[in-house]
Amino acid sequence: MNQIGAVIEEYQPNGLVIGYPLSMSGEKNRQCEQVDRFIERLGRIFTGPIHKVDERLSSVEATRTLHAHGQKTGKDKKRIDRLAAVLILQRFLDSPLPGG
Repeated sequence: MNQIGAVIEEYQPNGLVIGYPLSMSGEKNRQCEQVDRFIERLGRIFTGPIHKVDERLSSVEATRTLHAHGQKTGKDKKRIDRLAAVLILQRFLDSPLPGG
């Protein structure tokens, strides 16, 4: 949490976006409970809004995107995870604003 706190201190974000691992049926599961606990801890060091974004199939979409661009993924999970994070953020940015 210290490293995250340092990044928050350095960049002073207005809000944070967190991938939320709902089951394929859209139900909460054990992973969601872990993320909820993480968000609770994060809320102790960050007072701005923390947005949960459905991350279902983001890794699959990331892998397909890389393959579509002729890139092999193999066991490069970090690269897939980085692109999945970008896709999750894009989902958030593309979502309608509350009350809008």
